[in-house]
Amino acid sequence: MLVAIPALSNARARAQRIRCISYLKQQSLGFRIWANDHKERFPWEVHVREGGIVPDAHEIGESFGGVLNAFRAVSNELNMPTPLLCLRDASGIRSDSFDRSGRRPFGGTEQSPEPRHLSYFAGWDADEIRPDRLLTGDSHLYELLAAGEGDPGPAGVVRSYGTNLGVSSLGAIDPSKDRHDGGVNLSLSDGSAHQLNLDQLREHLLKSAETITNRIPRLVFPRR
Repeated sequence: MLVAIPALSNARARAQRIRCISYLKQQSLGFRIWANDHKERFPWEVHVREGGIVPDAHEIGESFGGVLNAFRAVSNELNMPTPLLCLRDASGIRSDSFDRSGRRPFGGTEQSPEPRHLSYFAGWDADEIRPDRLLTGDSHLYELLAAGEGDPGPAGVVRSYGTNLGVSSLGAIDPSKDRHDGGVNLSLSDGSAHQLNLDQLREHLLKSAETITNRIPRLVFPRR
């Protein structure tokens, strides 16, 4: 029986990573459906007055509008916040619904936001016509990236990646925060989801950064 325990543990970890991939596919589908209804733009590319999350007084691209708000924007597409918390996120806290009047609403309240309800980042530079751009992915990637510019909004933090920001020499993920055996799960703007090891992650980040010429590519993470 003792010999079987590691095998059972490994099988459980693989199953949970597969579930995480399923969650990412649901997220990316939700954002793509939302974008189709808003002239091929994601919530952080649309002002509040038009149904998006960017404050009306701010320029698109300068203010993100809040990573929790980004995922709230696709609440109708997701129905429940279950796909927003990875089963391997040891510091995460499960929420009950998107209803802010509920007992444990996703993201907490305006007065007391709760970023631990969210295990994933949102890609500020995701683009419907650029399929390789990062759309969502594991928030523990935060530890590997450089600080980024721009106003992330409530409960968020911006990180950037590119050839001049050390991506080619990414270090290992902190074991205390690792969810997927040293790897990262990501979804892309084309709706696909992927399991990447660190070498594959480096390669993809560098390739994705090459398609963004007007700014250093940015990701917005929940502030833990």
